[in-house]
Amino acid sequence: MNKESDFQEQWLKNATITIYGLGLMGASLAMALRRAGIGKLIQAIDINPDSIQTGLDLGIIDYGSTTPGDFLPQSDLIILAMPVGAICETLENLNAGLKTGVIVTDLGSTKIEITKRMENLPQHIAAVGGHPMCGMELNGIGAAKPDLYDGENFFLIPTSHTTTKTLSVLQYLISAIGAMPILTEAETHDQITALTSHLPYLISVALLTGVQQCMSGTDLAEPYIGSGFQDMTRIAGSDKQMMLDILLTNRRHILTGLASVEQTIVTVRRLLETEQNDALQKLLTVQMDNSRQMNTRKMKRSVQWSK
Repeated sequence: MNKESDFQEQWLKNATITIYGLGLMGASLAMALRRAGIGKLIQAIDINPDSIQTGLDLGIIDYGSTTPGDFLPQSDLIILAMPVGAICETLENLNAGLKTGVIVTDLGSTKIEITKRMENLPQHIAAVGGHPMCGMELNGIGAAKPDLYDGENFFLIPTSHTTTKTLSVLQYLISAIGAMPILTEAETHDQITALTSHLPYLISVALLTGVQQCMSGTDLAEPYIGSGFQDMTRIAGSDKQMMLDILLTNRRHILTGLASVEQTIVTVRRLLETEQNDALQKLLTVQMDNSRQMNTRKMKRSVQWSK
């Protein structure tokens, strides 16, 4: 172990870490930190006292509160694990009462609006945008699990408040919980996630809505639904407030993706209507190959990282 990684490890082991939001992502992070031996104290803030009590009962946090003022001033590292709108509001209200050099990061799914707020923080606060590319359609502390982050990409978006020390500490933390740290810019992040995460959610919603309309409000097809339909519509069950915040703060990139998908659907419909079977087969073959290659590459990256 070199001097830099030794410093990062010791800093994190002795840090008072506050997770603001003890839902699926925040509670899973607390579990992962426990597993990695990170944090002298792990504290949590949540508006739901039942979530706090569950966290205490599970032993994944040392202290919990529904009042931010109880824990934020003594924190070395603050991780905002709420919906994007709540993260933005919290950042707007962070004040000079925090420790000098405190690190503030987040787990929000969009980054442009969040990092704008981070740029306006007092100078004594070190801030980095963050987003782990993981999650489930389930939510709440009851769905949390310690391996949620294992093998997943974890974006870090530096701001003008980001120091070299801050970045190295968070990169070490991300690796320690089993994820892969990736540095990028807010604009690039939001474009990528619009196409690979937010657009699939909308397609899932559209598919479920369209099928329900075709069924005319009956449950005629429901007993015969197969795994393909379940896989495609699973994410439509994601938390509505979380997804609404995402859609509203990444509107521009999502609209671009929707336009592209709409164009493809129109093309497929035209090929079916005009019975252009060869052209339809070619399109399906190309995308079958693309899908298999993409999934193979992802599996290889995960295996290499785990080694």
